[in-house]
Amino acid sequence: GSDHADISVFCLPPGGSQEYADNLRHLVPSPSQRQLEMRRTETSITKPPLILRLNPSRCLGVPNCTTTDIMHLADNLSDLLISLWRGMIDCAATDDVTTWDWAVLHDAEAW
Repeated sequence: GSDHADISVFCLPPGGSQEYADNLRHLVPSPSQRQLEMRRTETSITKPPLILRLNPSRCLGVPNCTTTDIMHLADNLSDLLISLWRGMIDCAATDDVTTWDWAVLHDAEAW
């Protein structure tokens, strides 16, 4: 479980390339290591991504739609869905995989 409060996906603040660029402009010229670490915490940017070296006219914008985000989404989502469909996700002892309607590929014959 989590102690974090629930967050409505309908009330998320809009992300944007401009805010990210502003945060980078604040982070990059940090005069000392201590300032850099403080600014990393303020901006939640651990390091500038390599994708920022690409020509902006050839990108969809950071962080809205970067290649690395799409790659991780595709990898994680496909792994999650296949694990769900095959009934192979770890679950609580009180849960029974055989009752999962969505685990349509748990049968070796069907798979």
